Amino acid sequence: MDNFFKLIIFLWILFFIFLIYNIFDVLKFKKYLQKLKKTPCNCKKELEKTDIYNKLPQELKEILEFKIKRFLNEKIFIPKYMQINNEIKILIAFYACLPTIAYKNFCYPGLKYIYIYPHTIIKKHIEQNGIVRKEMLISGESIGESVVIAWDEAKREIFHYKKRNVIIHEFAHELDFENGMVDGIPVFAYKNYDKFKEILNKSYEKAQKEHIIDEYAFTNKAEFFAVTTEYFFLKPKTLKIHYPLLYSEYKKIFKIDPEIL
Repeated sequence: MDNFFKLIIFLWILFFIFLIYNIFDVLKFKKYLQKLKKTPCNCKKELEKTDIYNKLPQELKEILEFKIKRFLNEKIFIPKYMQINNEIKILIAFYACLPTIAYKNFCYPGLKYIYIYPHTIIKKHIEQNGIVRKEMLISGESIGESVVIAWDEAKREIFHYKKRNVIIHEFAHELDFENGMVDGIPVFAYKNYDKFKEILNKSYEKAQKEHIIDEYAFTNKAEFFAVTTEYFFLKPKTLKIHYPLLYSEYKKIFKIDPEIL
């Protein structure tokens, strides 16, 4: 019996140590965010080159600036065969944070690295015997803890406003990856998972028949979510007219009216 009580006491001590550690960790994190909030952004010059930033109300500009500071502070940018400057980092951070603008303290917890290539990448699919099955050109890729961006394509889409944006696309995949599954259901939709999934599925089936949006969306539901997220932020009227239920769900999960952008 004495040994039993000793075990109970020991377990309680471990529990309190764990609790104190977590409280300290939370307080440390809050202190970090407060310090970051007071740190100047030094990114307005680069952000003002984008149409979307200039259209945002001041309150949302301030939120995005805070999120960009955190993104730049926590993610590791790895240039491949090129040099990168602050402008490249800031613009990537801006479009990465834009879909999460309503979630001030969300900063892609599963993401660590952003690899930046100068040009479109040739991706090879290799069979087990070492034979190259096929090659494809990609302008970006999302692989959970890493995102790959081809800067020439990203830059062209940033400064020559289009319906596509590889940065928004790949970070939409990151939102999808947050639960460890690639199914087109972003982390922000979990509260209404069943309803969102039903509307996504119906919209996907409709899109395959009509072929109104970019055909890459028909690859699978994950790509459909990423492509339609681009449309939501860049060409919202197209999404609103042809897929009103999906548009309505996106307004709920992203918590922003894209028509102000």
